[in-house]
Amino acid sequence: METNLIYALHGFLGLPSDWETWRKKLVPSDSRFISIDLWNDPILNCSLSFSDWTKAFINQVKLQIHGVNSHPCKISLWGYSMGGRLALSALTQAPELFHHAMILSANPGLDDQLERVNRLQKDLEWAEKFLSQDLPWSLLMEEWDQQPVFNLPDAMGDSPKPLVNFESATKFYRKETDFDRTRLAMALDHWSIARQPNLWLDLNKINFPIDWHVGSLDEKYVAIAKRAQSVNSLIRLTIHKNRGHRLLEKL
Repeated sequence: METNLIYALHGFLGLPSDWETWRKKLVPSDSRFISIDLWNDPILNCSLSFSDWTKAFINQVKLQIHGVNSHPCKISLWGYSMGGRLALSALTQAPELFHHAMILSANPGLDDQLERVNRLQKDLEWAEKFLSQDLPWSLLMEEWDQQPVFNLPDAMGDSPKPLVNFESATKFYRKETDFDRTRLAMALDHWSIARQPNLWLDLNKINFPIDWHVGSLDEKYVAIAKRAQSVNSLIRLTIHKNRGHRLLEKL
């Protein structure tokens, strides 16, 4: 009997449970849903380089499809932000393994070498901040949230409004006890978009439907999504009105 299997990859400072709302609304009852913990999975964790993670994940999917005790299955791959970039890597490297994909707020890669150099420097600086014991978690989270990709105009078109008390914004706040700072720093280094291959060059290799989601207020990623759609006509673009980069909060 053929089954449907969905793998989901969360973003940076994300958790497997972030997908719960999307799972409840979009996953059919006859499908198996696996939200991978990119921090603690024994194999698919941030100790691997971007390319090594891609290879390990593809091998896991192959085992699922061709394993001795496996059943025939159609596999879909979902990814948000950082997880979306990891997903796109697997999808472009082994498109024959999948039948559907869903990408949220993700960037296939950087074209410009100078931008790549500058981005790596920034990501390594962030990695050092996550490793610093002198920077309290609450202040680190507040600083992280002030990055342009998150600090967007509100739905009425007003200017960005920085969070004064970050811990009061519970829908964004992450508890320090849910993470290992060393692993977060490792992900910023190993999975930086600056270390990622330019997946724009292979995006048209994906020969099955891709549901691509972005928030209308996230102008940079709206432009990225429209460019992706121009490269691959199988991309079905959904722009969520009055939403920003963080699309996993609700659907």
